[in-house]
Amino acid sequence: MKKSNSPGNVRQEIIEKILALVQKKIPAEQVKLITQFVNYYYSNISVEDLTFRNIEDLYGGMLSHWNLMYQRKKCESKIHIYNPHYEQSGWQSTHTIIEVINDDMPFLVDSLRMEIMRQGFTIYFMIHFGGLRINRDSEGHITKIFAATETPADKNYSTEAAIYIEINRQSDPAALENLQQSLYRVLNEVKTAVKDWSKMRAQMEEVLLDLDKNPPTFDPVDIQESKDFLKWLLDNHFTFLGCRDYEVVGEGDDLGLQLVPGSGLGVLADESKSLGLRKVSSLPPAARELAMAPQVLVISKTNTKATIHRPVYTDYIGVKRFNAKGEPCGERRFIGLFTSTVYNSHPLAIPFVRRKVELVLQDSKLSPIGHSGKELVDILATMPRDDLFQASTKELGELALAILHIQQRPRIRLCVRRDAFGRFVSCLVYVPREKFTTELRQTIQEILLQAFNGLEINYSPLFSESMLARLHFLIRTDPKVALTYDIKAVEASIVEAARSWLDELSEEALDYYGEEKGAFLINKYTKAFPASYQEDFSVRTAVFDIEHMERISAEYPLEISFYRSLDEPTNHLHLKLFQFNVPVALSDVLPMLENMGLRVIAERPHEIILQHDTYIWINDFSLIYNQDEELDVEKVRLIFEEAFKQIWSGDVENDGFNRLVLSAKLTWREVSVLRAYTKYLRQIGFTFSQNYIEETLAKYPDIARKMIDLFNNRLDPALQNKASDVAIEAIIQGVKAALNNVANLDDDRI
Repeated sequence: MKKSNSPGNVRQEIIEKILALVQKKIPAEQVKLITQFVNYYYSNISVEDLTFRNIEDLYGGMLSHWNLMYQRKKCESKIHIYNPHYEQSGWQSTHTIIEVINDDMPFLVDSLRMEIMRQGFTIYFMIHFGGLRINRDSEGHITKIFAATETPADKNYSTEAAIYIEINRQSDPAALENLQQSLYRVLNEVKTAVKDWSKMRAQMEEVLLDLDKNPPTFDPVDIQESKDFLKWLLDNHFTFLGCRDYEVVGEGDDLGLQLVPGSGLGVLADESKSLGLRKVSSLPPAARELAMAPQVLVISKTNTKATIHRPVYTDYIGVKRFNAKGEPCGERRFIGLFTSTVYNSHPLAIPFVRRKVELVLQDSKLSPIGHSGKELVDILATMPRDDLFQASTKELGELALAILHIQQRPRIRLCVRRDAFGRFVSCLVYVPREKFTTELRQTIQEILLQAFNGLEINYSPLFSESMLARLHFLIRTDPKVALTYDIKAVEASIVEAARSWLDELSEEALDYYGEEKGAFLINKYTKAFPASYQEDFSVRTAVFDIEHMERISAEYPLEISFYRSLDEPTNHLHLKLFQFNVPVALSDVLPMLENMGLRVIAERPHEIILQHDTYIWINDFSLIYNQDEELDVEKVRLIFEEAFKQIWSGDVENDGFNRLVLSAKLTWREVSVLRAYTKYLRQIGFTFSQNYIEETLAKYPDIARKMIDLFNNRLDPALQNKASDVAIEAIIQGVKAALNNVANLDDDRI
């Protein structure tokens, strides 16, 4: 019976091919162990990752990792980083390989991945399996691997983890050595934190007992909330990474906290970099106030990123300790990370925070069942958890009410809260959803970094049912550098950065058309202009283009704008055609423009999409005027636009006579007069062709202009008076004088 091609069967076929190589190449005494290892090693990898790899490379990668693992001392961490090459390693890869063997414990994979990425490497592939129970002999060699379902009778076994990582190839030995040492450091920090985890929990349980034994003389409700919060943290809401004790020493201005030697646990076990005594008077004013405040807890962020679990700044929870008289005598400081559930929990479900929320609602004087009260609760529920934990009740109330007012009038707003220790600035930026783009977010980051003299910035967005998108920026600052900033000025910079082309168009349209008509046109055209148009044209141009577009319809389908840009050479011109519902065909336009003495060098079409399936096509032609003399666009605009419309409609012939519109500044009717004379001359046997006559008149536009002046003065009834005879004679003499400058006899005859 033929096997199915299910992922499980495909994986098993690949493993069987690897095992065939094991049977062939491995010493008999290790075949059983390696067979078990292979089945563990490739059991949780996607079939797609296995199928595109060579069997020998899968075998070689596994065997290299086995060789690293086969002999290992108790609790030893082993890391092997290399670039496999077939001749040296028996297998090959285009990537650099990292192999890790360690006691199995939490945070291994996340912490290693964080450090690799922090150093700028890209991870392409990873294998990890933990919980591998292994017996080893006295020299550390593997003697037995237990099945996942097997309970070892011999308790003298180790639980180990194997991790395989492929990163972008790095051939510099120094870089590989540096990476290896960094990964060893991370593993040691993970070991220390995991080893001391239960001790740190015990330390928190101890401070809870101390608070019962030596309660401070604070508000009993606040004390109980603080105790409930510490119990809540112990209920898997806080990842303990470090703990350390400090005692209060001195008095007055010399009052301070001093490290208790030997009290450090986890990542705080190393006391060599401790600052020793830190006077309360040396703290920033807000931190000094917090230290002396009648409250049990001090919650903040450290200025150190975690190297374990998540690459974020660690959370600092300080628990004040009290003597038998209820006086502060020290602090137990916990460093770690709030677990992910904390960031998803409702504030009213978090002790200590819920008390702040209740006080904010109480101080706001808003009914919790009223519209504004419910909105305020929702604002507090979605506020960044760091702000909820760290802000005072007063700060939180001011922040929440400011956000409530923003919701009632959607616009860009900036709310700022500075960390009491001067390490961070928390910025909430509210932006109308339709304005939010990645480019705007990046611009806001740059504005905030500069305004607050930031060292680093992180952000997180929130998109809710509100018309506003919220961006939370956490900016790390240097606590030693005094910050001076104007929130309104920073906000104004963000507002200016967020001003879009459409915003400017709205302002320009209201200014030009007035409030009533402007509002109508803004509503009609605000979503009509494509990005290509916005890139090519200013909002002022768009306002005048709207005027053209408002004139066209199915009955009047064409509008024209003939112009020159101020920053272009004098012989560079533009023709903008507005066509109702259908685009202009280039094959139709180019011959007309060429016959008018213009050469098309570029064309940019823009589709303006209006409501009710109405489209207006704008074709903008970049032109070069072929004549040597400078063209005054203002003097010829109207006659050119009228002539083009007549040619486009077919009421005027499309031929070389039309060059006289620009060169001689003749109207289409006046050009038709010269065209008619030419037709008459051809009928009576004039020998020169129409093309030759067109070219000759185009060469001498001044003479063509004088002939039309002569025609008008002779035949226009309004000019039939005594003065016109003088004018006619002057024109005739002018023509004769001009003919004296015509060197070619054929041109002269024409």
